[in-house]
Amino acid sequence: ISGFQILDDRLLYLTQSMGANTWQTFWYLRVPAALPVIFSGIKSSATIAATAAIVAEFVGANQGLGYVLLKGTSTLDIELTFAVLVVLTLIGIVINYVVEFSEWLMTPWQRSSGP
Repeated sequence: ISGFQILDDRLLYLTQSMGANTWQTFWYLRVPAALPVIFSGIKSSATIAATAAIVAEFVGANQGLGYVLLKGTSTLDIELTFAVLVVLTLIGIVINYVVEFSEWLMTPWQRSSGP
């Protein structure tokens, strides 16, 4: 919602004066203006979602990385615990890069034009 509210009212008046209907204004003006804020929310929620999945596996799973991590810590298997932590870190990094690449593809106007 905050991404849609940051739009300058003058741009809305401009699209209305050019004859754009509500759908065209939404699709061609409001959505592109809100995309950076939307992707910011996606980045933070992706991290929280990965953490929540691991915690959920702690509570009620009998397989998965959370279960293996819990099993490794309970048996004091340091190698297994660190191996799971490395895999979880790699998963988090990959998710972050996927979201950043998607943002890069969908917001070409935000790319820097020089070094």
